[in-house]
Amino acid sequence: MPQIGWLDPSKGTERTFDKWLALAAKDGEALGFPYEVLAGIRQQLSGEHRPEGITVTQLGGCLRRQLLEGKHEFYGTPASNYAAFRGTVVHAMLESFPHPDAVIEERVWRRYGGAVLSGQIDKMRMLKHSRDDMLAYLEWVRLAHAAEMEDKPLPERPFSHVEFEIEDWKSKDELPTYAYVAKRYVSQGNLYRWLLRIPKGMVHIDFVFVSMKGTRTMSLYEGGNFRNGRTKPDQIWSDSEVKKYLEERFAILDASRRLDRPLAYSNVTEEDLWECQWCSAKPLCYRLAAEEARVAWLAGEKVDRIPPREGEI
Repeated sequence: MPQIGWLDPSKGTERTFDKWLALAAKDGEALGFPYEVLAGIRQQLSGEHRPEGITVTQLGGCLRRQLLEGKHEFYGTPASNYAAFRGTVVHAMLESFPHPDAVIEERVWRRYGGAVLSGQIDKMRMLKHSRDDMLAYLEWVRLAHAAEMEDKPLPERPFSHVEFEIEDWKSKDELPTYAYVAKRYVSQGNLYRWLLRIPKGMVHIDFVFVSMKGTRTMSLYEGGNFRNGRTKPDQIWSDSEVKKYLEERFAILDASRRLDRPLAYSNVTEEDLWECQWCSAKPLCYRLAAEEARVAWLAGEKVDRIPPREGEI
């Protein structure tokens, strides 16, 4: 497991999970968290399984972070792990009380170029059809992927005139108040459509946000007009738009993995830098970034971006 323990950001102390848990068991808490929460986070991290290949979740996050977390041992903070731990509570609810026609937490794969993209979809169903029909369609998706991996013709697509519903559930401190789904979620929903091989125009993509105060469902708009006459955006991408996104993100991460070298800190997009405040690999990332900047400076290259100093993290 890449993360091997926790870091106390106030003192810089690094200890393994077991040592922090022993302190929490003795004192009732450690690092500002009670023993029970730390034990739960530890259990979740130990149970994580990274699927082979590249995932939709990885593409939606910082591309530099993906290789650092996957290839290097590091110490994170409980605070950086907490959002993912909170999400397990939401997904446990989804799994415990599923819609009778829906399939829950199913991973699907599709080849792009010489590599494979996969995504675990929280909830999917065929409108006006049973769960068994949805399972039959997913079996076709699996067979289609197996055929493409062997460069064989795809089997005939079943249920060609059926509409689908895809949902992704997310936990939040506060429910969103904005009108549009965040850009990174738009790409996530569209990649799920592409993985499921559902034609544009035959799918509804929703995001269910859950907080301790309630829930809010937000849909990707499919064009049309609001009641005030303002035009709605068409947030459901065509296959060509999906492929453009994959060229911009998938190709970079695939090359990083094949070379076993993280994307340079100087090449991380401004859009991805917002993750730094929660990133569990941040201490490692900044140490490597400082070395990258030093090497570039000694080589006479212009250094446009350097990581914050330790006291600024």
